[in-house]
Amino acid sequence: MKLAAEVKPDAIILGGDFLHGTCLLPYGRTPQLTPTLCAVELHAIEAPLLFVRGNHEDENWFELRDAWKSLRTFAPVRLNGSFAMIGDIGVVGFPCAMGYEAA
Repeated sequence: MKLAAEVKPDAIILGGDFLHGTCLLPYGRTPQLTPTLCAVELHAIEAPLLFVRGNHEDENWFELRDAWKSLRTFAPVRLNGSFAMIGDIGVVGFPCAMGYEAA
């Protein structure tokens, strides 16, 4: 969060596996942020955010999505078998065939 405020990037890409699928880390530790708290923290970033869903974003992806919608009027940009341009750079999000979403 501090680095994003300092650098002011053109965009930020969360390239998958930014949420832990079971909300449990090794050795019984718990994650620092729930999907809802992650959405709240990411909401403060002013740059466009692109998400690529990985295999660690299973059911908790839906919690992040719903929390995000309650904070902003638009859904997160999710690259799932799709393409986006950021300046001169093209970003491809390969499909992640999980949950109830079509790849």
